[in-house]
Amino acid sequence: MKFRSIADLKNLKNKTVLFYCDFDVVINNGKVDNDRKIREIIDSLEYLSFAGAKILLFSDENNTKKIEIVLNVLNKFLKLNYDFKNKIVYYNNSEIVRLEDVLKLVNFGDIVVTNSFDSYVDKLNNTKSSHDILKKVSAKCDYFVFENFNKLYTNNYFVTNFSKKIKTFFGYSFLNKLDNYSRIQVERNNSVAVVGGEYNNAKFKFIENLLDKGFYVLLGGEVSSIFISVYKNRFINKIKNVNKKSSDKVLNLLKKYKNNIVLPIDFMISENKDKDVSIYKKDLSELGKYDNIFDVGPETIKSYIPYIKRAKCLIWSGLLGFVEENKFSHGSGLISQLFCNRSKGPAFGAVVGNRTCDFVNITKYGEDVDFLFYEKDTFYKLFNDEETNIKL
Repeated sequence: MKFRSIADLKNLKNKTVLFYCDFDVVINNGKVDNDRKIREIIDSLEYLSFAGAKILLFSDENNTKKIEIVLNVLNKFLKLNYDFKNKIVYYNNSEIVRLEDVLKLVNFGDIVVTNSFDSYVDKLNNTKSSHDILKKVSAKCDYFVFENFNKLYTNNYFVTNFSKKIKTFFGYSFLNKLDNYSRIQVERNNSVAVVGGEYNNAKFKFIENLLDKGFYVLLGGEVSSIFISVYKNRFINKIKNVNKKSSDKVLNLLKKYKNNIVLPIDFMISENKDKDVSIYKKDLSELGKYDNIFDVGPETIKSYIPYIKRAKCLIWSGLLGFVEENKFSHGSGLISQLFCNRSKGPAFGAVVGNRTCDFVNITKYGEDVDFLFYEKDTFYKLFNDEETNIKL
């Protein structure tokens, strides 16, 4: 489908824009932990406001307290096209019909924020329906702006149908992410992915697709523990009755892509799950059945350097150790430096996932990487879908 930018909207004066964004942020002690998602929509909102549009902002959020906290953060950053004394108008009435009155009262350049439209369906009587809400809102809005990259694949009734009924455009942040994703050009023998973190079906599918596309995959974290266990028990020792159901698919990958899967060769381990006990360095050959792996070792990082140094395309998703404790963050810290320095140079580098992106920023290398994709699930879906069949 064609992605039209809001920059293409020229005649916005006295127009009403329906604006869909992402308010899915973590709140702790009444404060937003990470205001990245809120800041991302600022450029699009200011463009619409300064052009004289009236903005109806909505997300998938229904929690009144959470929305109010998010709006407090939004108000700190926003610069609108006049002295915005009333800040943002938050419509929290249980009846959708009153929203029409609010839209009539506010000025052009103003922002009205509402709960998720899904929340109104439960509050309406039997004579109302989702179709009624869709019809009422569509009649009041001239354009629909999509600024929620995390919902690139969406089956939300209102989002899907608004995009059919109202001329749809995409916000600056959304298009920036999509453009950076499109810049990931896979080059056989020159594309490298560092994959760590937890092991699950989504992560396995991602690794499988990386290998199928020709990436060298450097493993760490829990992911590497699973691959190493299968490698030692079934590939080396030929043991067939070890968690056969869960290990068969890993074994098949190890056989099919033996030249492209790069396993750690040394580890920081303990024989106890308690992280405060003595930590030892062990090579892969010395690794025991009951050893607990907390980080990759220095020899592993050395073995990964040649792959990263020659890479033209780099992806990193998932940390290599328990970085919450400084003594287990060395592997990830060294990879961060190597990865981001190469990204700053001739390679295109994308870091994927909340924890990995945050870690790269903490290590002060975030400015060197080409792009930080916080939306891991969306990135995986894009990467795994050859046709990128976006459902809007």
